[in-house]
Amino acid sequence: MMGLIVLVMAMSLAGRLAEGRVGRDLALEAAQSAALFDALLASEVERYRALPLTLATDLEVRSALVRADPQARARLGRRLELLAGTLGAATIYVIGADGITVAASNAGSPDSFVGQDYRFRSYFRGAMEKGAADQFALGSISRRPGLYLAQRVGGAAAPLGVLVVKAEFLSVEEDWRRSRKPAFVADGSGRILITSVGDWRFRMADSVLQPFPASGGQVTLALPGSDYRSGFQVARRETIVPGWTLTVLAPRDSRVAEAAFAARALVLLALGTALAGGVLLWRRLRRQRREEQAALAARIDLEAKVADRTAALSDVNHKLMAEIAERKRIEEEARLLHQELEQANRLATLGQIAAGVTHEINQPVAAIRASADNAKTLLDREDVQSARTAIGTIVRLTERIGNITRELRGFATKVPDQAKLMMLDTAIDGALLLVGPSVQAQAVAIRRGRRRPDLKVLADRVRVEQILVNLLQNGIDALAQAEQREIHVILQQTGELVEILVADSGPGICQDIASALFTPFRTSKPHGLGLGLVISRDIATALGGELDLLPSVDGRAGATFRLRLPKAA
Repeated sequence: MMGLIVLVMAMSLAGRLAEGRVGRDLALEAAQSAALFDALLASEVERYRALPLTLATDLEVRSALVRADPQARARLGRRLELLAGTLGAATIYVIGADGITVAASNAGSPDSFVGQDYRFRSYFRGAMEKGAADQFALGSISRRPGLYLAQRVGGAAAPLGVLVVKAEFLSVEEDWRRSRKPAFVADGSGRILITSVGDWRFRMADSVLQPFPASGGQVTLALPGSDYRSGFQVARRETIVPGWTLTVLAPRDSRVAEAAFAARALVLLALGTALAGGVLLWRRLRRQRREEQAALAARIDLEAKVADRTAALSDVNHKLMAEIAERKRIEEEARLLHQELEQANRLATLGQIAAGVTHEINQPVAAIRASADNAKTLLDREDVQSARTAIGTIVRLTERIGNITRELRGFATKVPDQAKLMMLDTAIDGALLLVGPSVQAQAVAIRRGRRRPDLKVLADRVRVEQILVNLLQNGIDALAQAEQREIHVILQQTGELVEILVADSGPGICQDIASALFTPFRTSKPHGLGLGLVISRDIATALGGELDLLPSVDGRAGATFRLRLPKAA
């Protein structure tokens, strides 16, 4: 009787010790699996992190948002499709400031995003307000879940739109599923986003695991499609995405029971049931070893995939960085060349008006000399009041000369790309002062609309003046043979845009010339280069606006050009 009691106690103690050892091993294995699963998820997220920030500065993307050019947007869509295929992104698309998609990598598919309104998406609103945002959601068209990474295009004062990259995690979930360890990622509210068990998606984590362990621990639950409740070891860890938590469930029932059974069998073997217990133990241990080997093989496979994806990501990143560096170099060269063209255009314009400006200055200089002689004579006669009047005339004339020379000096200066808050009335004043001599020489009447000090833009005053001087000088040239010589300059607001209309009363522009008006080196002037309007339109685009030709203004004949710029808040 005593021997039987000792046998039972020894078997019970051996079972508890075995269960404790296996429990510790399972906790360590679950933690290692969680680390591997997290690395696999991190490699997938990191593949797309830098892409929105890089593409948001791309000139082709910015141009597609500024100009409604269907061909340019189609070319951008094909480029986004190639880039999405190379990186494995689900979709890459560009949304305008009004929420309407203008280009997408799936533009040629039946599920194209082009033309879709995404103002309801929080990632769009967050990127427009803060510069960058992300959101995990179910696709409104594809009905597939994914992480949307959004980056604003343009500055906070005048945003052009948002670039979005959608990342799906189907391959990650499939790799997790093959490991035979249920896993899921939940956001800060506890909602499950990514999971190897499809029925858990978008459910609350505490409704799947009851009770829900705060960190690690053990749970018992029945997986979808099964009525059998199994025990699992839980491992949790934070992911690379802030607020996301990864949970991994390692099966424990069979291994704990087998370990306890094996320990008891060993006791029985030691106490005399060697043969029967030994055979059974051998079978149990062999099955346990096969499961451990299968788990080890799955872990090694995951490690190899993580290494392969990390290497592929590194290679793609190197290529992307090289492309970024090359693109920045080309953009810098293009920017410097464009500045030189702008400077050359300003100097050429100054050459056209130099003779008139010289005459404009010579008249006040002659008047100053005459007033000075009169003042001297009046002082000799002790006529102080008349002398003061003559000196006041000298002061006003010198101020006039100073205004002219200051405007010329500022216009000839090479302009850095520095946008400041400015009134458009100031730029119109400067442009009219510069072309004033040509206006007087050609007997042109300038009809200027009412001043609008409330209309301000973020721009450089000299660059805006350069556009206006080109338009005014073209209008003056067009009126050379006209009977009625008038140029109307109108400043007005249309929605969120500010418009400057420059309309002349000349013969107008024929259709053949109008169709190629903004083409380099195409001009109707006998001594023109055909670059003035091209450079002016490029300056307008760089300032976030546009320059185009209208048929007429209020029914008047002649040519009407419209400069549109975003109004500053």
